Formats: sequence, structure tokens, C-alpha cells
Amino acid sequence: ANFSLQQLLPGISTDDFLKKVNELNRDPGIHGIIIQLPVSDHLAKLDLPQLVNPAKDIDGFHGDNTIKLFE
Repeated sequence: ANFSLQQLLPGISTDDFLKKVNELNRDPGIHGIIIQLPVSDHLAKLDLPQLVNPAKDIDGFHGDNTIKLFE
């Protein structure tokens, strides 16, 4: 199994953070994503669980994955 840590600077702009998450979501070579909490205050305002593609959501926090727990 391969692992790659993408450590982003605490002061990353919201736009750059969203671009990075979208880049990882679109990359077919990436099979799982975890957004490690806590994040900087300005990013904590985002709906973080919804940002990760549900198929790549390792934590299972995306709304679609949470619903599947109760089906």
C-alpha cells in the first residue's frame, strides 16, 4: 500500500485549499482522502465532510456515507 501525506500550510487560502481537495478528488490514482482535524479557523467554517468525494472518504464523514451506516 502506498501513502502520501499532503501537508498544507496553516495559512493556506480557502481557495487554494479547495483547489487542492478538488485536485485529489479528481486524481484517479488517489483512492482515499482524510482531512486531518483540527484545521485552521478560517477552514473550519467550511463543510469539510462534504468536500471529499464520498468514494474516497476514508473517515466516512461525508453525508452520503453517514446515511449508509443506517441503511
